[in-house]
Amino acid sequence: HHSTQAPPHNCESHRRSCAMATSRSRGFDARRLILPLAVGAVSAAASSTPAVGASLAPSPCDLLSACKRPDRCLIMSEAPPGTFDVAFTTTAGSFTVRAFLSWAPPFVQRFWVLSQLKYMQEARFFRVDKISAEDAFVAQFGYRGEPLVDQCWDKLQTSNATWSVHLPGNVRGTVAFAMDAVNSTGANPNCTAADYCAQGFSTNMFINYANNSRLNPHGFAIVGTVLEPGMEVVDRLYSGYGEVSDLCPSGGIDKFYKGLGPDCRGVNSTRLVLEGESYISRDKALLDRILGVNVKSAAEFVV
Repeated sequence: HHSTQAPPHNCESHRRSCAMATSRSRGFDARRLILPLAVGAVSAAASSTPAVGASLAPSPCDLLSACKRPDRCLIMSEAPPGTFDVAFTTTAGSFTVRAFLSWAPPFVQRFWVLSQLKYMQEARFFRVDKISAEDAFVAQFGYRGEPLVDQCWDKLQTSNATWSVHLPGNVRGTVAFAMDAVNSTGANPNCTAADYCAQGFSTNMFINYANNSRLNPHGFAIVGTVLEPGMEVVDRLYSGYGEVSDLCPSGGIDKFYKGLGPDCRGVNSTRLVLEGESYISRDKALLDRILGVNVKSAAEFVV
């Protein structure tokens, strides 16, 4: 299994941090277990969550079952509508993300699946790189805090699909998947950067706080945008711990490493995936979390 991150804020000055942002997180190389979507998870079938009934057996769309046997959970291969909204209720307030299938089909389909399965419910905003309204980078989320579930999805449901970055790109309010950083070889037509390409996504996403258009050449395809006034809520997410410790090198001087307290007090994403919510509630209890996830299709709102 592997850990995906949006890149460090200052990739240009910390090249090794960029390349190793995900590979060092749990002692594995980020390029060794990146698997495509499971066979059988690519057809367009429509279904609602199967009822569990009286049986004690887990539902085919239980998060662990869906990860291990995606062919048995029709949601995993369900075709999303062209446009849909996902409303997030959080400890900081509520905001809505409007997704557009045409912007990045493989990524939007994953967002649809995760939202239908309510994967993000109870997930913490574990990486909030924000010092002030003027100094802000991203807010990242996507680990439920259930170790077996998060590890399974990272290992078995990581996709290597790529897509071009749709306009307006990574600017304030747009949403994208965090991905692995792999060496740029010219093989990825959606990556024009010379140093690294973003490839390999699972469940982690980030919301752009600022104009982060420098991410576009690396291939961070956006899936949608936070509807106003939702960014007021995103701006309130707790950011006091600073950058995740995995991306905080010894002696680093990036302004986000500090956060609002001592250097490098950020979440250790290795521990988050291995220990889950028990680690966060014990050591990083101030982090905001998602309380509810509700999906609305285009038929339920006026575009």
